[in-house]
Amino acid sequence: MKLSKQQARDHATARALVDADRPLTEDEAEFVLDHWQEAATARNALDGAFLAPAGLGTDLAVEVTGHRVIDLCAGIGRLAWSWRNLARARGGYEVVCVERNALYVEVGKKALPEARWICADIFQLPGGLGTFDTVMANPPFGSTERTGNGPRYTGRRFEYHAIDVAADRAPHGVFLVPQESAPFRDSGHPAFTEERDAECERFERQTGIRLGNNCGIDTSGYADQWHGVAPRTEIVLADFTQRRAARTARQAVRARTAAPALSQSARCGRRTVLTGTRQRAARPRTAAPPPAKAPALRPNRAPEEESPVPRPRRPRNASPSPYDLSPKTSPDTFTAAADALTARGWREDDTFRMRPSSVGPDELYAAPIVGGIDVPPGSGTAEWQDQEHKQAWQEAARRLADDMTEAGWTTHGSTPTGTIFRRATASAAPAAPDAAELAAAPPGAPIRLAAIAAEVGIKDGDLDDAIREAAHEEASDAYNGGARPELDDDRAHRAEHADAEQRAAEINNAGLLAQLAHLYTQCASEAAFRSLLADLLPS
Repeated sequence: MKLSKQQARDHATARALVDADRPLTEDEAEFVLDHWQEAATARNALDGAFLAPAGLGTDLAVEVTGHRVIDLCAGIGRLAWSWRNLARARGGYEVVCVERNALYVEVGKKALPEARWICADIFQLPGGLGTFDTVMANPPFGSTERTGNGPRYTGRRFEYHAIDVAADRAPHGVFLVPQESAPFRDSGHPAFTEERDAECERFERQTGIRLGNNCGIDTSGYADQWHGVAPRTEIVLADFTQRRAARTARQAVRARTAAPALSQSARCGRRTVLTGTRQRAARPRTAAPPPAKAPALRPNRAPEEESPVPRPRRPRNASPSPYDLSPKTSPDTFTAAADALTARGWREDDTFRMRPSSVGPDELYAAPIVGGIDVPPGSGTAEWQDQEHKQAWQEAARRLADDMTEAGWTTHGSTPTGTIFRRATASAAPAAPDAAELAAAPPGAPIRLAAIAAEVGIKDGDLDDAIREAAHEEASDAYNGGARPELDDDRAHRAEHADAEQRAAEINNAGLLAQLAHLYTQCASEAAFRSLLADLLPS
């Protein structure tokens, strides 16, 4: 890209500030970050470097949590600068910036000297960095040349390799990626929709990392603020603790159970093929259906779409669904939520609306009403008047969530019905059972499992991630073992993981005793169960 005269003058001023033999003021540092032109060097095209606009950096920083953060592919430090501005208001912070372009590192050290700058490739990180609270990155996009690969992903997209590397550095990740690499479409669209292309599905299958959406940030508003380009982007989030918890649980259980069984491939008599970095049993394509497994607890589902080549369906469990999806929100919960929002200036059925939850008496759905719309993007029923209408709704949803949090409620994600809120309830600890009760109870009885959990120090909520990700790992194993042969690969993968999400949600929402009972079924003894809980105890 050829620079305009003004851009060239501003870049020259920024270059002079970097070369100055003195520290920069805050205004000077921000001038450098705003006006450094990546197109001024020939290496930019090779590195695939496009420096994020200031406002976009600030929006992305909102999703960054913790006090110790690493910025991979840091460029000249725009994301790190934006997060620093937010973090220093909260107290102590530490930021490490990794960038392979030595010139960018030089600029970054001048603009953000309090950061630890490392001139290195993200595929050859030095040792001794430790772990971080969050990894953030605006990595090169697409098929940009790279020197290595992520530990699990084998595809062509640089941004996925960067996320794969990040998974081993922190429990949480925030990434700016091309819109086609995100699992959703939101920015610049009239409504939020979930949409994963084949490469995104491949990344999630190979890595076990499930990418998620942000709090409603529309990056299209910054399209004209990039230098010489206008990429369509999204901010995606990744919770890496889920994959780790599932792996820990699975390894602990397998190490303590009885003698090893035959592998899935040996049991099914299937040949094994190598796909990517893991082995997968070849999916059967014969006319005869596989033997039916013992029916597992699964929710009712709409009939699945037929694959292009009709295949016989395996027998299904005809018993009623074990999941009770009837509304359970108590009147007291509705009253408490309405009081909390009314006290903060909201008006029920005018500026906000509530709906019952099927989870429990202390949970409900709530969403703002803006221009007649009271459902979040992705519901399939929202018709936005224009982009401003959509942004106004998203901003109102953020304010509603902030007000509910201030009132002592906790959020538990978003659905097509609204944000899920749970009110804090004072629950007295159950009385400790006496020795006679414990001795009389059989192994695995709820009273014994609860006593073991209390002894280890497990509390309500500690096992949520382990249950959820263990369910998804089981879904991955089932898929890789050839489950749902009547479906093609992508539909089989989606169906298995949709079931896993529902199973995990039902177990988690049933409470700690249900989680303990589920984990105990995977252990050979109470001693193994105790050790498993110790492994899963949050550090």
